Amino acid sequence: MSETTKETDVKVEEKAEEIDLDFNIEDLPDDASQEDKDKAIKTLTAQKAHWRGKYEKSQEKPEEKKDEVKTEKKDEVKAELSQSDLITLTRSDLHEDDIPEVMEYAKLKGVSVKEALASSVVKAILETNKEARTVADATNTGKTAKTTSGTSDDELMANAKKGIMPESDEDMSRLAKLRLGVS
Repeated sequence: MSETTKETDVKVEEKAEEIDLDFNIEDLPDDASQEDKDKAIKTLTAQKAHWRGKYEKSQEKPEEKKDEVKTEKKDEVKAELSQSDLITLTRSDLHEDDIPEVMEYAKLKGVSVKEALASSVVKAILETNKEARTVADATNTGKTAKTTSGTSDDELMANAKKGIMPESDEDMSRLAKLRLGVS
């Protein structure tokens, strides 16, 4: 915080001890003297300054905390990886989605990344994740066009006997060759 903000906070806190924070203008009688009215105005002004100071103070803290947390997290990530852990991660063929899980396991168990990768628990997790990715890649989520297979020679002949003639020119010439016995 800046010097002026600290000074304002101190002044507001000092005034808070002097003023009645529960004072309401309605508590003032109708036949109050000008001196009582002036005192009420000063009290209300001090209340306003006090509450404004508290509000501003509460608004400044979350922003400062957010900055501190972000800085701490970045430092933690950098400090977490030793050179050997970094080399182990780069040499292993881990999917990028699996790296945080391996690091989390290593951190929780207090072991190196290399030891975590050798763990049967991590191996099972990595295998499950790999399988899930394989299934997701293999699953066709897009629309597929239906392929129309050509009608077989037997179907052409059967349909022709029923009176159903083929619509395409290719099928018509195939039917003619079948009837004539020409291959």
